[in-house]
Amino acid sequence: MAVSSPLRPLGVSSMTLVAIVAFAATSALSRRSTAIRGIRTVSALQLASFACLSAYSNLGAWPAPSEAHLAARELAPLDGRPCCIRSGPSHAPIPFPRGARGVDTARALVRDAILGGRLRAPHNSARLLRERVLDERYAHAHYAFRIGLFRFVDDVELLFDGSKRVIHFRSALRVGQGDMGANADRIAALRAALAAA
Repeated sequence: MAVSSPLRPLGVSSMTLVAIVAFAATSALSRRSTAIRGIRTVSALQLASFACLSAYSNLGAWPAPSEAHLAARELAPLDGRPCCIRSGPSHAPIPFPRGARGVDTARALVRDAILGGRLRAPHNSARLLRERVLDERYAHAHYAFRIGLFRFVDDVELLFDGSKRVIHFRSALRVGQGDMGANADRIAALRAALAAA
């Protein structure tokens, strides 16, 4: 279940916001109180842990898809974390945009939607990490999204199936367990952008 936050458009999680507010509020108060020093210490440790996780996610490598999965025209299965979403029985693949004549046109429209900032915030900025053409019928693309105060990395894989005119997807947080529904929202934003293309 996604957690709603008024700061979600900025990509700021509730836990990060609480840590920042607590740290800022206790900075303005007297430093003589043991309780205030304790709150400051806990807030500082929480902010430091978020910064370390962010650095790890930015430096960590996303494993390349196996040739066996791509040859079978599918993406890797989910790893059981709640922050992952993948096309399959519970999530229909994204249909090709109406204007797409084939895989190449569909890929170009997807790249334009993602790299051109046409997704709604905070999903409107991404960096292309990898794009592979395996044959004339389908292709594989990998995008990285850095969102939020600590710039955690989310990975999005897309596999274009020209014979069925659909785009299979897998979107997951690189490290951690929760994403406040960001990956599901990103796929919905991509689906909406391509439907309007």
